Amino acid sequence: METGRIFDTKEFAVYDGEGIRVTYFLQGCPLRCEWCHNPEGQPVEGGRTVRSVEIIDEIRDYAVMWKGCTGGVTFSGGEPLMQEAFLAEIMDGIGDVSKAIETSAAVRGQVFQNICRRADFVYVDLKLMDEEQHRRYTGISNRLILDNIRWLAETDIPCTVRIPMIPGVNATEENYRQTAEFLAGLPRKLPVELLPYNTLTRAKYDAIHKEYRISFDEEDAVCEDTQIFTRYGIPCGIL
Repeated sequence: METGRIFDTKEFAVYDGEGIRVTYFLQGCPLRCEWCHNPEGQPVEGGRTVRSVEIIDEIRDYAVMWKGCTGGVTFSGGEPLMQEAFLAEIMDGIGDVSKAIETSAAVRGQVFQNICRRADFVYVDLKLMDEEQHRRYTGISNRLILDNIRWLAETDIPCTVRIPMIPGVNATEENYRQTAEFLAGLPRKLPVELLPYNTLTRAKYDAIHKEYRISFDEEDAVCEDTQIFTRYGIPCGIL
């Protein structure tokens, strides 16, 4: 039986999949995005240590709420795929409960494919197309992320690409155009959701006594032109 670390659980989540959701936030993330709104989930250590069977039992209890309506469980983070064995065991143990994951796709292809094949829906972040800018603002290259998204587009796994709208960083016509060109070249058109910048992030850093260090101006203009994507045949909306 696998054990893992979870730093938060959110009931009645509204943006983490269809219907009534329960979202589990798994500890650890390979990225260090300047704007991260879950900084407590970045370190591998932290959160509460639990056995997979405990989470399986919790989800089965939650499933009572979903009888007669749409709902399910979403695994987020941090980066939930960093705890591959723990997550896989939970997903296998909850049977036909609707399973969604929210991932940065910044993991090895084998891990990404293993977990995505168990999911009913995948939300995948694509923060920046320019590799050097991606490295500057997140700490790592985006090559692995792009490779994993290419693979996902070759499957029939339901998926949405999400782009956090960071002022002066990636919420620009140029980044949207580059992203649209990349997505348009894939085997299928993955829809895009633009996520507004979270203005409450700074308060969260204060709550955990950590300095919110950003090199961008939160007051910079944000591009909201979804037609940049639709012109390439890619459905796009602002969440």
